[in-house]
This record gives sequence, C-alpha cells and structure tokens, in this order.
Amino acid sequence: VSGVTPNILNKDYFLKLSKKKVTCVGFEYIKDEQDQLPVVRLLSEIAGTTSILIGSELMSTAHGGNGIMMGGITGVRPTEVVILGAGTVAENATRTALGLGASVRVFDNSLTRLRRLQKNVGSLFPTSTIDPKELNKALMRCDLVIGALRGDTRTPCVVTELMVEKMKEGAVIIDVSIDNGGCFETS
Repeated sequence: VSGVTPNILNKDYFLKLSKKKVTCVGFEYIKDEQDQLPVVRLLSEIAGTTSILIGSELMSTAHGGNGIMMGGITGVRPTEVVILGAGTVAENATRTALGLGASVRVFDNSLTRLRRLQKNVGSLFPTSTIDPKELNKALMRCDLVIGALRGDTRTPCVVTELMVEKMKEGAVIIDVSIDNGGCFETS
C-alpha cells in the first residue's frame, strides 16, 4: 500500500488493506487469561529498566553530563533519582536505580499504587503524593528524573517549565510517558 499515509481516519488505506486480504493484529491489545495486556506490561518493564540505564549513561562525562555515577561507591554521595508515577515503568525504574545504589523518591497521587510499589520492590524508599511544592524541592536536588505517569487519554503534565529551569545544571530528564503527551511541560 505504497504512497498511502497510514491513518486511522484514512478510509482508502483500510480499503486497500482489505482488498489485499491483509490481516493486521495490534499485539499490544491482546489480553491474557487475567484480562491483562502482557505485551504492554513487558514493554513497560523494559522501558523502566532502560530509562535508568540510559539516564546513567547521559550523566557520564562521555555524553556531556556531570560525570555522576549511579551510586554504591563508598564515600560518594548516591545519585538522586526522582520517579513520577508508580506503575510498571516506575516499578522497574525504581528496582534498577536502587540496585545500582541510587537514592530514589517516587511521586504518584495514588496511595494504593505507592504502597503496592514498595511491596513489589521489597524495599522502603521515600514516596510522596504529587504536591507541587514537594515535587519542586525534589526536582531541584535530583540528578535524574523519570517521567512514568499515565492518564486515561493524555498524561497529566505535573512538571512546569519553571520547575525544569530550577533543576540543577546537567540534571537528566527522561519522559517515558511522552507517547501520551509527556508529564513535563517542556516535553
């Protein structure tokens, strides 16, 4: 179907697919026996772990960062990581950052999700509801922030441009929720 822009509203595109007897499956919408989306969960697990690894790489001097290591080095201040959200992406990002020796703080407006996150990770670490004052203070101190919020349609934008401007020089932002608009005003 060359020359046709795939678009959900492009009727001609779908008529050509149908005429060629093409069968398309959106794997991300396939549900398992528990009515869950296993492919989406797997992709979220990968995104959470990878976000910390990429953030760690971007903080290195080789990539123009401040030369900060994630942590776990005796006598060296651990990297401060802020994670926005308490879902699957956040769980894997938290687990990875803690495993690398970072200091982690997670923000979400659901106390239930925050409790479940601590239980699943098996470790106590600071959590908070998304209070702009508290979030702003945490962002000013952090070395790496991971945006892992989700919304029903668009991701709630909780980090303003002013908050980003107040972050320390060289801090890294990774907005995993960018596919739904992102949770940073600057995304």
